[in-house]
Amino acid sequence: VLGDNPSCTGGPPLSIGWRYNPEHYDSTVDEYERKQDELYGGPEIRPLDIDLVLHRSERESILLKMGYNQQDLADAVRRLNKAKSKRRQTVHNLPVMFLEEKAESFRRSVGRLFLTRQRTRHMYDEFKKGDTGNSKERRRNSA
Repeated sequence: VLGDNPSCTGGPPLSIGWRYNPEHYDSTVDEYERKQDELYGGPEIRPLDIDLVLHRSERESILLKMGYNQQDLADAVRRLNKAKSKRRQTVHNLPVMFLEEKAESFRRSVGRLFLTRQRTRHMYDEFKKGDTGNSKERRRNSA
């Protein structure tokens, strides 16, 4: 399926979806390894990781055959570039992140200091008057 992995270097990312073909056979890890050895001629002749990477044109071809259109692929690439940009921005801002955290903490502390007094003052005043906040409930019960 069309993916969202921001580590994809170019083109639309490809992901594994939830749909599967139940006709595929099950095998153990040992059977799989034996099959791979037969296919490649032994464990020392296995493909390199770079050989397992799908080129952009291969990914696009797979996705187009699955029913996606060029607009879907372009939208996925735009989302991918936006995610990459956000990651770069985060990495770029890491050296000053502690200053932002201190400023945010200070803002919260000051806000709590003033808002708590304003927010709870009316509750205290109502308590002093003898109104515990259940006046609506008392009115309903007396009617």
